[in-house]
Amino acid sequence: MSDSEEFESSESEEEESDNEEFAEESSDEAEFLDEQEVRDSQNEVEARKVGRGSKARFADLQFVEVQQPADCAVFNPSFFPRPRQIPRQYFEDNYLLFEKVYGIELMEMILDATNTKMRARFPSENIFTMSEFRIAFGMLIFASVKRGVNDNFSDLFKDVLKSGTLDDYNLLSIRRFEFFRKCLDVGEDRYVLTPGDEHRHIDVREKIFPLFEYLNKIFTQYSDLNAEKGCAIDESMRSSFGHRDPTKRYNPSKPHRYGQQCQMLCSGDGLVLACIPDLDAKSKIYKSNPELTLRIIPKKLQNKGLPMTFDRGYTSRAVVEHLLKMKFRILGTCRIDRLQLFFGKGKVPDVFRVVPKKRGFERRMYVYRAPHSNIFLDIIAYFDKPDKPPVVVVTNCQDQLPLYSDLPHCSQVLLGRIKPAVILAYNARMGSIDTVDFCLNKWRLSFKSKNVTKSWTHFAKRQLTNFLDICLYNLYTLHKNSLVQTGATIKTRYRRQWQLQCAKDFLGKKNVPALPPVLQNIENIVRNSPSMTSKKHAPKLCSLCPSRRDGGKRSQFSCARCDKPVCLEHRVTHNTSYFCRACVTLIH
Repeated sequence: MSDSEEFESSESEEEESDNEEFAEESSDEAEFLDEQEVRDSQNEVEARKVGRGSKARFADLQFVEVQQPADCAVFNPSFFPRPRQIPRQYFEDNYLLFEKVYGIELMEMILDATNTKMRARFPSENIFTMSEFRIAFGMLIFASVKRGVNDNFSDLFKDVLKSGTLDDYNLLSIRRFEFFRKCLDVGEDRYVLTPGDEHRHIDVREKIFPLFEYLNKIFTQYSDLNAEKGCAIDESMRSSFGHRDPTKRYNPSKPHRYGQQCQMLCSGDGLVLACIPDLDAKSKIYKSNPELTLRIIPKKLQNKGLPMTFDRGYTSRAVVEHLLKMKFRILGTCRIDRLQLFFGKGKVPDVFRVVPKKRGFERRMYVYRAPHSNIFLDIIAYFDKPDKPPVVVVTNCQDQLPLYSDLPHCSQVLLGRIKPAVILAYNARMGSIDTVDFCLNKWRLSFKSKNVTKSWTHFAKRQLTNFLDICLYNLYTLHKNSLVQTGATIKTRYRRQWQLQCAKDFLGKKNVPALPPVLQNIENIVRNSPSMTSKKHAPKLCSLCPSRRDGGKRSQFSCARCDKPVCLEHRVTHNTSYFCRACVTLIH
């Protein structure tokens, strides 16, 4: 028998023994799995057989035994050679990172950052458990900071999920694991639907959308929402660095609007409470479709009489009716061409179509009561600037209209330079969500994509890093609010520096032995000693040149004797030092 035949026979014997081992393991696991989980476990057994081909690269490694309980996530065998053993080298190289990502609780980081009793803001109901919160946030950090470079999207999160069980095996149950895996298992060859398609069960966006809804629970746990400031809802464009969302159709005249459109709900304090992306054109707000508005508003905020502010993009009678049913005090702008939804067809007053001229212009406001009995609303036409149509406001906040709330018909009010209370309240509440939108688009986590031509992969990674941006923004807002509440005189750090400090604290070393006192003293001396390199000065006008208008030159160099700025034309070099011509004549 030749050597190749002996090798093939030995290899077949090993495969048969492996099949017996996997059959025994699958029979043990089948006792606590239901039918669906049994099918998944059988698929994983088949995947383990395929993964046995990579046995050579782990031949020289030592293994550490790990006891795996019944209710836990199963490791991916394509990476690990045995289902219950982990390579020691891989474990030692990555344990510190896994310990920091999954071991440090985010709540403790919030407590340290804000120095307040934040745990009272996070009730145990309707939110993540601490373990699930840790894994979900760790997935985002791990994907965007460490493994977001040149990696496949689906393989990336499979590695994250299996590595998430290294620290604590009882964190993620099998059902939770399958839920996350199905949400994140998006391949490159999946079919992407167009808005007109009907086969929604094969749409890759449907795989990601449950993850958005599940992670939104992180932002809805604030129970001490300021009732006076209320909430604001608006559309937000999450930019994807010039790459299009493959599920959208864009206007070629506005290329800067590339990205994914989201619906964002913010509190008056500037905290993001919910963020849901638009799946297709059907999810947008139309005249009689309040589905997305109802989906984004958490039940915890309903029936409390909170003010809800929105712009004219949400002009819909159905949306207003549902907001009133949820006992919100609405305050929003309205499109002039949709006023017939409230007045009736052909009954819109002519005041809303008037465009005042510049000559003899005066600020004025017209207040109307909605004619329908089932909607108790005041519709306001406010003329703020000449040569422009009026600003239309729909509201039931009667405290903003104390003088005109009991008027049954139209009333004209002449105004001075001060804007009415309704407009001031609208600007203050919508200003918070505009600030959030500006900050999230200006300070974003960067990542690299191996193949930017595959716009779906690039788009999906950007959507998941947006949640991490929102987490950092909420932490920074809580940090600033705590400083204001405590009356601290500490200067507020820049946002980018604060994010870098959070990353260092979150991913830094833990339980590292301290240096001996002698080495600590040496380190302090070196750290506090003045810098050996000279700092570059700001460019100043040369002392020997004429004025700037007459062609004077600016320079960063100064004379070594008189310390006056001197340009290249008037300086003299001597022994690596610069002197001005006036000092040179005095020396000689």
